[in-house]
This record gives sequence, structure tokens and C-alpha cells, in this order.
Amino acid sequence: MTGIRIATVLGLAFSVAEPLLAQARLEEAGLADILVTARKRDEQLQDVPLAVSVFDRAFLERDRIVGVAALLRGVPGATFAITGPAFTQEVMIRGGGSGRGINAEPAVGYYRNGFYAVGGNLGGRSLNRMDFFDVERIEVLRGPQGGLLGRNAVGGAINVVSMAPQAETSGSILLVAASNRRLEAEAVVNLAPSDKVALRLGLLGARQRGGTFRNSDDSFLDRETFTGGRATITLRPAETLLLTATAEHFQEDGPSFAMFAYDQLRPASDRFRRNLNTPTRFQRREGSATLRVEADLGAATLISGTMLRHRRADTDDDFDAWNAVASPLLLYWRRQSHEHFRRFGQDLRLVSGKDSAILWMLGGEILSLDGSFDMPITGATGPAQSQNSRNFTRSNDRSVAIYGTVDVELATGLRLSGEARSTWDRKRFASEATSHSAAGVAATRSFRFERSFRKVSPGATLSYAPRSGASLMPPAFAQAASTQSRTRSAPSAFQSPTSRKRRGALKPGAASWPSATACALPPPSTAWKPATSSCRSLIPWVAAVRSATSPPSAMSAAAASPAWSWRRTPL
Repeated sequence: MTGIRIATVLGLAFSVAEPLLAQARLEEAGLADILVTARKRDEQLQDVPLAVSVFDRAFLERDRIVGVAALLRGVPGATFAITGPAFTQEVMIRGGGSGRGINAEPAVGYYRNGFYAVGGNLGGRSLNRMDFFDVERIEVLRGPQGGLLGRNAVGGAINVVSMAPQAETSGSILLVAASNRRLEAEAVVNLAPSDKVALRLGLLGARQRGGTFRNSDDSFLDRETFTGGRATITLRPAETLLLTATAEHFQEDGPSFAMFAYDQLRPASDRFRRNLNTPTRFQRREGSATLRVEADLGAATLISGTMLRHRRADTDDDFDAWNAVASPLLLYWRRQSHEHFRRFGQDLRLVSGKDSAILWMLGGEILSLDGSFDMPITGATGPAQSQNSRNFTRSNDRSVAIYGTVDVELATGLRLSGEARSTWDRKRFASEATSHSAAGVAATRSFRFERSFRKVSPGATLSYAPRSGASLMPPAFAQAASTQSRTRSAPSAFQSPTSRKRRGALKPGAASWPSATACALPPPSTAWKPATSSCRSLIPWVAAVRSATSPPSAMSAAAASPAWSWRRTPL
């Protein structure tokens, strides 16, 4: 595992000066080669007018990114909320989240290969380990994305793109041994029997026998295992037609809620020990199938995506230990939960060609959710039978949406993008709650809810990509900046050390910034003279770019003027 690349649309992520790097710098850093599908079409990263971070395969492998928590360490404005077991954890971007409501829908959209992938109760608010297996790239969009993506993308969206079959025969095996007696294994094989067919198969598994939490019998409560497999096939029956089908399965066994009943009042040696007489486990079996069809119609491309995802999940918790109850009437008090979840999605869109004078897209989407959640609480005896109960809920959601985008170049480098989405949602919810008296007599109450929502979400973006040599600096400050640049020591890189430390996400070798070794600077004791330095660095206080072929020189001393202007100001 070698290489690292973190690519970010710098202008929207940090400051107005950052998107003004020359095209030569982008090519050196590799940004010009990074494609993203954040707006439902293939685009180069530096052309996307959104606050988006892209983590490519090399970076994910080098830093061993196999979960959302590790991924978000490099995303500004993102927070990972730990609410207990792994299946309840969630992401908040720019403050948007579900408020730690375990049964609430997330306010960050999770997508797998462009398909909305989450929903439900147990494990329905985040991505699982299989979603991070054999990944090509991960795109993180910050800020509301309702105008195009729609579904719950209030704080932002995360799109995980899996590796597609390649036109080669290759394979890889990865073995990992870690603390807590943990072993992980991954295997991937890629086959290309012809130029029209390619197949990619992958398996992963892990087993952890140790941990931190121990039961009274000295067994580890946070042991876990998981296995998964994926098969993807790509067919090209004609030059203008491409079909990609994927099927995968994932299952896991891990700790549930009661294990985390941490008691800080106990002696330090006992704070991670429990006395459970009921298994405290979470089990999940999840599968999905997708079909993507791309047809080149000449002036436009027709893209169809179909997705089916289902999940069965169960929890079993020692409820008396969870609530620190010592009554003999509640010795075998336990809480269980069982979920059945299914989501279907269909997306159809027509996308203009990349060479069109006006870039446009028109599409429609259908989403459905069918799920049930059963939570019985049993085991209480005698007069404590009133503590037994059962809650059963069934949900049924339907969503239909149409969306479109238009991208027009108003002038050289100046583009106006508009987008709109009209969504109709219908939610149905039915619940039955059963309670018991001290004598064991059951009483059931029912509740039903149905409501429809209609929403139109428009959006517009005005973006400018200055050509080489353009400057955003007011001429009134040009002479002062030029004078200062003659005597100031050269910066060690594009970012000041103080800012680099504060941002934290930029690392040596990252694609966002060329490294300091790209600059040939004079010794620190020598005054920096732009006319003789071969360092193509950017003066921190000057929002300007220059042609990669033009030699560094002193900034032109423009006449003082209160107005802003676009002019060539080579560094």
C-alpha cells in the first residue's frame, strides 16, 4: 500500500485564494486527473463548484481507512457521533445530524455508487464495513445538497464508489493482525476474459477474540466477527452500451447496548467488568443488488440505475444489568429487537455530452422503504410483570422526484449553474404497544400515521475559474505588495506553518498542496528576490496566479484605484 492523495476543492473549503492555483500546479498535484460524480455526472474535481473532498484509493489504502470515523478525520466541518454500539453511530456535517435519535433518519445522505443506501433502525444510519471494501474513491460533500441529491442531504452527503472491473487480470490479498487478538483478511481478483466482459470478485472477513469489556465468567463481551463478499460484472455488448451488475452480502456479530453500561463509581479494576446472564449481542445480515445501464445516444447519455437493499438485524440485551437493577424479580429481564428492512431505488437521467455548449441533465427518481421493528421486553416475574412490554412498528415510505441542472458559460471561465428538484414523499407508520399489569394482564394500544410532503428545492451557483495570469488583487494594493515581496522571506510552501497546523487535514504528499521540495529557495539568510528565485510558490497575501511558463518577477506596480479589475500580474 503506497501513495497518498487528498483532493479538496480548496476555494470553497478554505479561502478565496486557494482555487487560483495555476493549471500547471493542478496537473503536478494530480487534481486534473481526479474525476468525481458528486453532481450525478463525471466531472474533474477542480471544475465542481461545491465544497467537496475526495479520498482516492491510494490514500484509503495507505491510511487503512475502513470506516466513517477514520475517514472524517480529514474532512473539515464533519463530526462523528459515538452513541454506543457501532451500528448506532452517525455523521454530522456542518451541524446537520439526527440529534442522536436512534430511530430518526440521518441528516447526512449516505450513497453507494450514487444510490441512497441507508434507512431503518438497526444499522440504518451509517455505512457498514462492506461499504468500505475495495473502494475506488470516497466523495464527501459539505453543505445542503437538496437541489440535486435530495434525500436527507441537509448537512451534506457521502458517496462511496466501489472499484469497477478493470480490463486486466490481477488480484490482491491483504492480511492484518492487530491488538485484541484481531485478524482480518481481504482478497480481490479481477478477470477480463475478453474486451467486452470483465469480472471482479472480492471477499473479506475479520475475527476479534479479545477486547476491553469482560463478563463475570472472564469472557470478552466486545468480541466480534464479520464476513462479506461482492461480485461485479461489466458487459459491453455494443460500443454505445455498458452494463454493470453488482451483488453483495455482509453479515456480522458484535456487541450490543448493555455492554456499554459503564459505571465510573466502581474501582478502576472493575469498571470494564460486567455481570451479564443474558447474551448482549448484535447480529446483522445485509445484502444488495444493483444494475447500472449507460447508453450513448450521441448528443446525450442515458443512464439508468436500479438498486435493491435488504437487511435483517437483531439485538439481545441483559436489561437488568443495563439499568443496574438488583431485584430477584428482574434477574432474567431482557430486551430484544428484531428488524426487517428493504429499500428499492430507481434512477433514470439523460445527461448532455461533455462538449456541449450548454451542459444539462434531466432525471427522475423513485425510492421506497418497507420495514418492521419489533422490540419485546420480557423476563420480569411476579409483581414486576408490569415491566414487561412489547412495541411493534411498521413503516412504509414512497418518494418520487424529478430533477434537472443547467450549466452555462457566460464568459471565459465564468459559469452559471442552476439546479432544481421537485420531490413528493408519502410516509405511513403503524404501531402497536403492549403493556402488562402486575397480575400479568396485557393491554394493547394502536397508533397509525400517514402524511405526504411536497417540496421544490432550487439552487444556483456562479463560479469563476481564472485563466493563467489572472489576478484578483485590487490594483490599489499591487505596489505595496510588490514592495513587501522584495524583502520578505519566502514562504516554505503554499500554506503558512500556522495555518497548516490549524487545518490539520493537509499532509506531506497530499494532492491539495504541492510539497515544499518543489521549490528551489535561497538560504534563509538571503533576502528573497522574486526575479531570481525559481520557486513557483504563491505569496500568502496575494490572491493571484500566473502562467507556469512565465518567469517569476516583481509584481507590476499598478496605479492606485478603488475599483477591482482583472489584470495580468505575474509573480
